[in-house]
Amino acid sequence: MKAVSLAVVLSLVGICASLADSGAVADLSFGDVKAVGEGSWNGGKKIDFKFNGRSALLVVPQNPRSDAAWVWRPAFFGAFPNVDKMLLENGFYLA
Repeated sequence: MKAVSLAVVLSLVGICASLADSGAVADLSFGDVKAVGEGSWNGGKKIDFKFNGRSALLVVPQNPRSDAAWVWRPAFFGAFPNVDKMLLENGFYLA
């Protein structure tokens, strides 16, 4: 298993968020990152992608905060969505 630094993960989330905001999700391909689909999740735009062969996702809020704050869910995304829904409604990106 490859070790991935937090800085790399933060960079990837920033890239995905920028492309999601610009509407260029289908063109997302950066190093080991490749978009594989998109949809919606509780009012946000959901982007599914692969990173180092692993499935990942990003949910872009309808009205992002000016500081582009985000929350990283390492496992079980959507299992207990109450807090995630509230954060999304308040402009947080979910990854």
